[in-house]
Amino acid sequence: MVICETSNQAKKIYNFFNKIQSNAEDNEFEKTNLKAALILHDTDDKATRIKYINDFKKGNNIDILIVYNMLLTGFDAPRLKKIYFGRKLTDHTLLQAITRVNRPYEQNTYGYIIDFADIKKNFDDTNKAYLHELQKISEPSEIESYDVLNSIIEDKDKLIENVKNASNKLFKYTINNLEIFNSEISEIDDKKHLIDLRNVLFSARDSFNLVRTWGDEVLKEKFNEIKIENLPILINLLTKRINIVNQKLALKDNESFQSSMNKIMNNIEFIFKKTLVNDELKIVSTDILNEKWVQISREFEANIDTKDPEYSSLLSIIRDKFAKRGFIIKNMDEFYESSTFLDKTLSNIKKINKDNNNLLAKYDNDQKFVRIHKRILDLNKKHADEKSELILSNNNHEIMNVLKMIKNNIDNEIYKKRSILNNQGFFKKTISSTIYNIFEEEKIEMNNEDIKFIINNIEEGYISQIKQ
Repeated sequence: MVICETSNQAKKIYNFFNKIQSNAEDNEFEKTNLKAALILHDTDDKATRIKYINDFKKGNNIDILIVYNMLLTGFDAPRLKKIYFGRKLTDHTLLQAITRVNRPYEQNTYGYIIDFADIKKNFDDTNKAYLHELQKISEPSEIESYDVLNSIIEDKDKLIENVKNASNKLFKYTINNLEIFNSEISEIDDKKHLIDLRNVLFSARDSFNLVRTWGDEVLKEKFNEIKIENLPILINLLTKRINIVNQKLALKDNESFQSSMNKIMNNIEFIFKKTLVNDELKIVSTDILNEKWVQISREFEANIDTKDPEYSSLLSIIRDKFAKRGFIIKNMDEFYESSTFLDKTLSNIKKINKDNNNLLAKYDNDQKFVRIHKRILDLNKKHADEKSELILSNNNHEIMNVLKMIKNNIDNEIYKKRSILNNQGFFKKTISSTIYNIFEEEKIEMNNEDIKFIINNIEEGYISQIKQ
């Protein structure tokens, strides 16, 4: 097989080959009696191309196939033992073309690649990328002996099997009506089942794409007979359903929701349940709710103090609200209720962020001291309830003045010797001595437990800042 750079090049090579063959004796070439066939979509008719391909497979009168795009995938001819590359192929297409000769045939154990296009770098890059992807899902011991070429051979029977398998999996669903199909899968909460079904459809889709791009006429005709209508839309609907199930699982798991809150919120989307849509619901759009949700997500992402009790409380309210019902809107009452809830939530998170930013300005944009200030206020509320002595003061200005003195002294120590941050024990002693000195100068009295509280929060603030 000769793989050409362009359709025009393929035609020229074919003509040149025949010219040399016919004039072999005149040009002192040894006549070989080899016969070539040109396989292009715009050359000869379909029946003729099929005959040439079958003759080649059987070794009947056709010895060389000259191609451009066709026959690079799904072409099964064991007698094909040599490929001439006149074109640089990449990625999956390159590996597919190489595998055409990677099969034993009669006395031939190996195939041969004659490279006129310098494919080595492309092959090395593709091989490396393929193994890299494989490492994500395989054990190291499996990778060592992995045969990349054999692993990506796509024979026609396997391609057909992929589609038939998908059709069989879809048999119990109403795929000729997308709204009904969407309603059917919306009742499924088994995430593994949904993912398995989508993976089967992915395999079918990839098989269709390979055959559409590189398959021969017979294979294309076969695939036209077994095609699955609306396959990309079915995959898209399954993906949306999987996202909804992920949202439900994340909302139910408070720890997961707290730790991955920004990522989870950014992937949430409101959806109307189409089977229950009435005329009134048709005049509104989920975009209204989704736009409000995007604003809320951005405000939560912009928050600088996730340990704030008000912030945590607001997050819990959101989680509890949607963990029960999810993000599917069934009627106008739910639409208006959700819209009002989102407006209130947006207003609350904006207020929290505004208060944070006001305090941030007082600490010269030092976020860690905003958090330390607020933790002191939080503990003071607890002390007030217990009727115990407050930390520093119940006055925000007085708390800020003391913390700014501590901040300036510690920042000066770091400026003089930044390496102290690398020695956590020594850095903690620096913080402790700074605080005790300032408390002594300012005649501030406080029990050791509360002093430790301030020291630990300041240390945590600086160390966390280094790790960011």
